Amino acid sequence: MELETAALTNLSDEGESRRLFEDLMRNFEEFKQANDDRLTEIEKRDSADVLLEEKVERINTHLSNLNVALQRPPLAADIDDAQHETRAAFVDYVRSGNDQALRETEAKTLRKNPTTDGGYLVPEVVYTDLDSQIQKQSAMRQLANVVVMGVGDTLHYVRASSAMAARWAGEESARSDTGDGDFKKVDIRLDEIYFNLTATQQFLDDTAIDIEAWIVSSMAQAFAETEGRAFILGSGLTQPGGIAYHATSTTYSATSNSLYSRKSGVNGKLPTGTAGADYLMEFAFGLEAPYSGNASWLMNKAAQSELRKIKDNDGRYLWTPGLEQGTSATLLGYPIYEESHMPNFGLNAKPICFGDFKSGYAIAERQTTHFTRDPYSDKPNIVFYVSRRVGGNVVNPTALRFVQLSA
Repeated sequence: MELETAALTNLSDEGESRRLFEDLMRNFEEFKQANDDRLTEIEKRDSADVLLEEKVERINTHLSNLNVALQRPPLAADIDDAQHETRAAFVDYVRSGNDQALRETEAKTLRKNPTTDGGYLVPEVVYTDLDSQIQKQSAMRQLANVVVMGVGDTLHYVRASSAMAARWAGEESARSDTGDGDFKKVDIRLDEIYFNLTATQQFLDDTAIDIEAWIVSSMAQAFAETEGRAFILGSGLTQPGGIAYHATSTTYSATSNSLYSRKSGVNGKLPTGTAGADYLMEFAFGLEAPYSGNASWLMNKAAQSELRKIKDNDGRYLWTPGLEQGTSATLLGYPIYEESHMPNFGLNAKPICFGDFKSGYAIAERQTTHFTRDPYSDKPNIVFYVSRRVGGNVVNPTALRFVQLSA
């Protein structure tokens, strides 16, 4: 796979953050006024002026873009002097194939190279940057329980399958069983995720290019995109099991292995008017108490644009922008996370997931990234083969639920 990519654009300073935040708040006020006018026209004439509809959608799109921009990571701090040697050795290997310095730095840190193809483990200082960038680009990594494994290819995740309550007892009282709950084990297998990054030697020789930043941002973009899709849509076969692939049921059960999906009552969309607000409130507030304190919404940008138009019976918008730079917008007080691979609105679709993702979904990974420089397979290009081991699956269905757009 050949990539030409730049690092995720960062916020350059506090002034830019403040400007974007003020722009977001100003546009949200304009959006509310325009949408109120649109709703008033619909009530009077059963339809709104085309130009007004276009204005609402234009501001809505701008709000979505501003909301994403405000959550961009800040510029990275200067690297520590002690890290220069390792970074320089890695860059030398990438540019020229000379691995002498990289071997020496590995020997100093007692890191063993487990590969048999002449490759190396990405140095820890580079891996830290890579992991940080992947997390910032992955909503599921920010939300789920991420378990880093030192050895092994399977995480045996154990949870209680039913509620087990504690009991009081006197000092000499007999201690009876606290419940008939048992435990369920979910095995999360780690599969290999890889990609080939191609560059010309002329490109690598160009000293004006920050090769390390190019490598790290390319790896982060490729891995975050591929992982992100699997965490949502993955079949569980040679890849993680996605939340949207997991079995669902329109009948709620605290002991079921299926995720609860609540029907909207309307085919392909949410109820119109305040009925939509009532549905979302009942849906969200129906989540069991142990999970509601850490609950979040997960949806794509288009779904969030639809929810931004909904008002409650008192005329208040359910969607609220983040109150400061770096914070998520909220719906009914719960933060919203955007994931492009979540389904769009449509008949019987499940475009919105809500719940405690840290309790409901686990990601397992090995804390290593393998990196091999291959100057032979695709001459005159240089091919970099990069791989990691990652897994993921739903571990507690009770903690998560879906909006289902059907009657």
